[in-house]
Amino acid sequence: MRVIVVVAILLGGAGLWAYLASKSDVVRAGGVVAVVDGRHMLDRDLEGGIGAFAELTLIDGKCLGVVLSRGDKRRLVVWPHGSKLVKVGETVGIRVPDAGTFMLGDRMTFGAVATRDVSELDLPSACSDVDGMVIESPERP
Repeated sequence: MRVIVVVAILLGGAGLWAYLASKSDVVRAGGVVAVVDGRHMLDRDLEGGIGAFAELTLIDGKCLGVVLSRGDKRRLVVWPHGSKLVKVGETVGIRVPDAGTFMLGDRMTFGAVATRDVSELDLPSACSDVDGMVIESPERP
């Protein structure tokens, strides 16, 4: 009986850790917000991702996102784990681990892995009305 209880506690703790580690966080700098992924752990069942080409922009002047090259559609981005907002002069950007820094107006390619509901995050209303696009491996074209 004790073994079953211990196993149940360990499995429950591991499940809770996986859930909390995969939750998105909101980071802020200079009036701009960005959504940063917990770990992509729940999205790993999607092999690779759909390649996209986009330009870094602000959504509603507040949230860091991209304008996709096809259709001129703005999307809120869920940046890879460990990404940080940066400010150089009056320009804002994001530093992505193992990918470098991208500033407003920079063009990039990336894998669009999944969408994530961001409505529960503390975001400006115009930014929380759409799903976030989880990306990985951003790079300059």
